[in-house]
Amino acid sequence: MTFARASLALSCLAFACSDSATDPPADPDAGGGGNDAAQVGDAGPEDAPSSRDAGPDATAVGALYTFTGSGDGKIRVYAVDEGTGAWTAKGSIGAGASPSFLAMDVAKSRLYAVDESGGNVLAFAFDAKAGTLAALGSPVSSQGAGPTHLSLDPTGKWVLVANYTAGSTAVLPVQADGSLGAATDVKSPGQKAHLAITNPSGGFAFVPCLGSNIVAQFTLDGVQGKLVANTPPSVSPPAGAGPRHLAFLTGEKFAFGINELQSSVTGYSFDKATGRLAVLQTVSSLPAGFGNANTGAEIAVHPGGGFVYASNRGHDSIATFSVNGATGALTLVGHEPTGGQTPRSFAVDPGGKYLFAANQNSGTVTGFRLDAGSGKPVALGGAPNTVPSPTFVGAWRLP
Repeated sequence: MTFARASLALSCLAFACSDSATDPPADPDAGGGGNDAAQVGDAGPEDAPSSRDAGPDATAVGALYTFTGSGDGKIRVYAVDEGTGAWTAKGSIGAGASPSFLAMDVAKSRLYAVDESGGNVLAFAFDAKAGTLAALGSPVSSQGAGPTHLSLDPTGKWVLVANYTAGSTAVLPVQADGSLGAATDVKSPGQKAHLAITNPSGGFAFVPCLGSNIVAQFTLDGVQGKLVANTPPSVSPPAGAGPRHLAFLTGEKFAFGINELQSSVTGYSFDKATGRLAVLQTVSSLPAGFGNANTGAEIAVHPGGGFVYASNRGHDSIATFSVNGATGALTLVGHEPTGGQTPRSFAVDPGGKYLFAANQNSGTVTGFRLDAGSGKPVALGGAPNTVPSPTFVGAWRLP
């Protein structure tokens, strides 16, 4: 079977060894693979295909990035069969001590990772034909302790980094070869900064600060790489919510945030002219009557715009909500068990066909097919993919 470039899809995962309710950085003395390996090597024993892995005729590719508590510190690459959702291991590369979050550029030729323990950001070139990664330049300081998230602006010129422990965010320039330069700006918007993203069309930036219970709002100078506080400089979900991550709905009319401490989802309206968010609604991510410990972790929107997904660590589920396209109101559809413990991360593939959930404390990543009508995740069945302590999974399609 030949590989049609237009049908290639990338699923990417990265992992850290431990995660409390507030994701403290991993112990830098715990060991881990450094960044001395410049090229992805052959798949090792832990990279071996699972019972659901696709064979050599797989029609889609994906990338799986993991960090293990045993000091593995690797990013892993997998191919994904679009017909079945099964994975085939392609290889791995050392990525510091704790590559706990990854981001890919628009061209899908460059990958960027935070090293949460080392306080650095790393860049890699991706060879789509071989399914391999190669280091680009040297690690660059995130300008703060505990970098836990990063993203690229839509121009691909700037990488935004959230430093959780430092409570800061930095802007790093992307060089012509894809490597990173020293930070052009650093801001300290609030305690426990957990994410830094722009709106999909660019021009504005947002940083949920869990400890300060705010989502900081900035304009992004795309020429100088500078952040300027918007007016107002922040918006707040309900008291004590603990905003963690944020995702924009297709069209940018609405955004949705997962609140870690209260296990809830807050919907925001978004003014594309001013870059301001405004709170619309907050709903629980848990089923009624659930009384055990839980923290919210990840949020994602369906590329079709009709559904929002949120993960629960404790209830160990994915909550599915339908979205009213006119008002942004969320309606609970249901909860699907992730088949493991502590789903810190999950991803919806760009085609809206699959969802992959990373169960950090079970060492597995479980695949689901998304029902086109209800939006519900339906488990693919079979053995889950075995991944050492996964903290991140992302899904990207090649252009």
